[in-house]
Amino acid sequence: MKKSLLFMFMFVAVLGFFSCQKDDIDNSDSTTFELKLDKNGMISSPKWLAAKVDSVAHSYKVVMYPFVLKITTRSDFYIYVTGTFSSTVSQLYFHKNGKRIYPSDPLMDEIASSTNRETIWSKH
Repeated sequence: MKKSLLFMFMFVAVLGFFSCQKDDIDNSDSTTFELKLDKNGMISSPKWLAAKVDSVAHSYKVVMYPFVLKITTRSDFYIYVTGTFSSTVSQLYFHKNGKRIYPSDPLMDEIASSTNRETIWSKH
């Protein structure tokens, strides 16, 4: 009985650990990026970006939609979601497949220093 409870506890702990390792939005394995808009001009694809823009926009008391920029570096391009909301600046970096890039990532120096930035979406 104790062994089965211990096994069950370990199974749940491992399952919880791996679920915490996932990004907050399911990422596709695709390395391509195609921005699509619906008839209202809102992002419909990729789904991870639509969800992230929506969550950022609704996280603040003053609802303003962020800008979405494409940052091109020597090796690849990345998606940057930014906006100023009630004097708080939101700055989120993502790989084109939706994986979040954190400030501690070694890629961040190259991404942040790139001057090749193109606004690819803005609600207004």
